[in-house]
Amino acid sequence: MKIKREVKEAVKLGQNANLEEMVFCRAMADAYGCKPLSSDKDNFNFFLSAIFHYGKIQGIRQERSKRRTRHAKNI
Repeated sequence: MKIKREVKEAVKLGQNANLEEMVFCRAMADAYGCKPLSSDKDNFNFFLSAIFHYGKIQGIRQERSKRRTRHAKNI
């Protein structure tokens, strides 16, 4: 199933999230009033940064694909 594969990839890529991404995600969560359960704060922060990092990687992949498509049309 495609979703399962995407979730596994997001978890794997989330391990590469850096401190700057984690700080950004925490600030966004605070700005929108998102609060973790009191006992789950670390998991909440990791979840947010994993999703953010996965989105960045997906965006990069889409841009590369667009460039390849444009380049192939120009040849």
